[in-house]
Amino acid sequence: MNVICMGSSGFVGKEVLKQLIKNENINKITCLIRKPLTGIEENPKVNFIIHNDFSNYSEELLKELSQSNQACIWTIGGRRSQFSTNEEYEKVSIDYTVTFANGIANALKSTTSTSTEATTTTTTTTINPFTFIYCSGMGANEKANESIINRIEIETRIVKGKVERLLTEIQKSNSNLFNLLIFRPGGIIENQSKLSQWLLSSFTVDLSHLSKVIIDKLINTQKINQDTTSTTIILNKDIYNYN
Repeated sequence: MNVICMGSSGFVGKEVLKQLIKNENINKITCLIRKPLTGIEENPKVNFIIHNDFSNYSEELLKELSQSNQACIWTIGGRRSQFSTNEEYEKVSIDYTVTFANGIANALKSTTSTSTEATTTTTTTTINPFTFIYCSGMGANEKANESIINRIEIETRIVKGKVERLLTEIQKSNSNLFNLLIFRPGGIIENQSKLSQWLLSSFTVDLSHLSKVIIDKLINTQKINQDTTSTTIILNKDIYNYN
C-alpha cells in the first residue's frame, strides 16, 4: 500500500512516519514538507516533496497523489494553545485540511469520470476507495459551550469539530470514492508507562500505541472491498483497548 503522510515533522506525524517505514504492508510513503526533516534517516520507501503552500495544490500534483496512493494520514493541526492567533490556528487546522481533502476527492472524481468515459464495454470495475485518516481530538464538538467542564481547550475542540463536519460532508459527497476515519485521542504522551496508560486510560494515550492503531486500522480498512464508504470515529477508549 502507498500512503501520503501529512504532518510528518510534527509530534504525532513523525512517529507515524517511523512506524510506516517499518511496516511491511506499506510499500511507499509520500510526505509533503516545507523543509527537509531532521531525525529521520533516508529510506527508499519515503518520497519527500518540498511544498511551501499547504493552502494551494496544482491539479497535476493532486492527480499524481490520488492515483499513486491509496490513503492519506493527516496529523496537521495541534492545539489552539500552540498558535499565536485564532486566525493562524483556523487556517492551519481547517483550511489546510479541507483544501487538501477536497482536492484529493475532486482528483479521484475526475480520474473516475475519465476512466468511465473511456470504457467502451459494460464491464464493471471495482475501485477500492481512498482512505483519509484525520487525527482529531477528544471532545471535538463544533457546538461546544463554555461551561466549566467544557472550558479546557474549548477553541481546539470547536475547530476540530468543524473540521470533522467538513470532512464528513466531503465523504458523503464522494461515497463511492472516499473513506474517512476520524481518531479522537485524549492527551498524547510519548513513552507513557504501562501503569500511567492504565490509570489515565480515559484521558490519555501513548504516542507509539496511537500511531500503531492508526496504521493497523488503515491497513484493515483497505483490505475490505467496499461498494460504498463511511465515516468512522475511533474514540480514545477504543484506541487504548485496541490490541
